[in-house]
Amino acid sequence: NCTGSADDLRAMIMNISLHYQGDHRGCHNESRCRLPGYVPKRKLLSDPAAITALEGALTRTSIYHHAAHYCRCRDTYWIESFNHQLLTYLSKRVHFGKDTFVMRMNLAVLDWNENVQRAATSHRVYLNA
Repeated sequence: NCTGSADDLRAMIMNISLHYQGDHRGCHNESRCRLPGYVPKRKLLSDPAAITALEGALTRTSIYHHAAHYCRCRDTYWIESFNHQLLTYLSKRVHFGKDTFVMRMNLAVLDWNENVQRAATSHRVYLNA
């Protein structure tokens, strides 16, 4: 969304303040707020102190300060997939001792590394009804 630019990412973060003031010119073209007849669910910000507080909170975030580290992030698919793989070996319902935990963690990592980018083994076909 930010085209790999840290400055664009910072501008998108600061657009949150404008969005909550009712100014949607900087919002993504496909956002609901850009549709005709959009009614916000929350009260729009009009108090200058509230706007300043929101902008201050936005500029204090780690993402704002280190935007160059985040501007190429797209989604959390890989992390979520790896965490699912971990749960295969490390159930949350079972307490493992240190040695067993490390062994199971290593097995999960080995299994993940072996299969992380293999070709799909099945395909789903969706039909519009």
